[in-house]
Amino acid sequence: MKNLIYFLTTIAVISLAFWAYQESFQAKSALKNIKTINRDIKKSQEKLSVLRTEWAYLNRPDRLRALADMNFEKLMLIELNTKHFESIQNFELKAHYNLKKISHNDENISQTLKQNDSNE
Repeated sequence: MKNLIYFLTTIAVISLAFWAYQESFQAKSALKNIKTINRDIKKSQEKLSVLRTEWAYLNRPDRLRALADMNFEKLMLIELNTKHFESIQNFELKAHYNLKKISHNDENISQTLKQNDSNE
């Protein structure tokens, strides 16, 4: 009976040692994956930082103004200022007028369709 207990205890210890080894191996593998992912994230952040710097350099107002002046004949770009915008009140009046115009056109279209149907 003692031999059976010793045998079962030995099997249990070996099984637990094997399980602990597998867990240790999986933990090391997970840590290795985390390091790889963190390295990739750091590289991506560095690339993004370089791209943002390049974007800021390329979008300097003086450079864009010079490019617009150089290509004025092709692009016909002009600098925006407050004279290019209207007040909200004028916009609301024009929108109201356009809505009336659209509804009037819809009535004309529906009348034309009714006339066409009656002619057929």
